[in-house]
Amino acid sequence: MSSPLILTCSEESFKMYNALCKNDEEREDDTRLKKVKIFYSRTPAIFLSATIGIINEKSIEIKKDRQLTRREYILGNPNYDVIKKIIKIKHGLKTEHDIVIKLMEYAEYGINELYQEYHKTGEIDFNRISRQAKSG
Repeated sequence: MSSPLILTCSEESFKMYNALCKNDEEREDDTRLKKVKIFYSRTPAIFLSATIGIINEKSIEIKKDRQLTRREYILGNPNYDVIKKIIKIKHGLKTEHDIVIKLMEYAEYGINELYQEYHKTGEIDFNRISRQAKSG
């Protein structure tokens, strides 16, 4: 089974990605932004979110899904190879489909963590998040 063409997340996470990531119109006209968005696009946000989930060993099954991004934006990114290897080793998954689904489940957890940090402080303290993940 091949991985899905469109990667999904929950409705709540979709709103969180939108709060933290610029969309196509915002990239064209940055003067329309009322708030500074942390990520230029969803791809780096997905990878960072998945990494947070992996480090914390927490994932959330996606029950109701909302279209988030196209598969090639993730699979074509060099960061995918590293995360793919980690997920394969950690879970013994063999198919691209299963690996991508697990990546998105880790990202589902991680985006919640990123958004909570941003919501509380108005910024994302990457150093604090990494120290917190290391200490468990």
